[in-house]
Amino acid sequence: MENSVFQFFDFPLELQEKILNAIDTEKGILNTRATCKSFWEFFSIVNVFCEGQVIGKNIFHSDNFIYQDMEGNTVRKIVFRPYSMWKYYEYSPNGILVRIVENINIYQTRMTDYSNHSHNRILVCDSRYGVIAEKKIPKLIHPGNCVIS
Repeated sequence: MENSVFQFFDFPLELQEKILNAIDTEKGILNTRATCKSFWEFFSIVNVFCEGQVIGKNIFHSDNFIYQDMEGNTVRKIVFRPYSMWKYYEYSPNGILVRIVENINIYQTRMTDYSNHSHNRILVCDSRYGVIAEKKIPKLIHPGNCVIS
């Protein structure tokens, strides 16, 4: 009984795959992914459920995370960069970029919001002090008077 540790990876590959494919809930898959790197690699795509219906899928990679709806449109994306840096993208259902949030340094983030039709909003926040700077950049730049006349 000393060495009675159950080794899942001692099973044949076909049986391992059958067992892992039997895990069919989002929570079960995410909990299984958290146990080891082999399971993390096996479950690189995780379906998202709402009231028993699949409404999208999470796609995990080593350097990014993507959430797609059922039509395959990217809704959200996070790109992980070296030294704990990241960049978050959010898209509308028709694929138009709505918002970008990125960290500038350990305490600061910058959000660029493209959702307003008249201007782009850039907001810089610091986790220690709150909002530091806010800019609104007009999308439509009207020229001045006619220079020809």
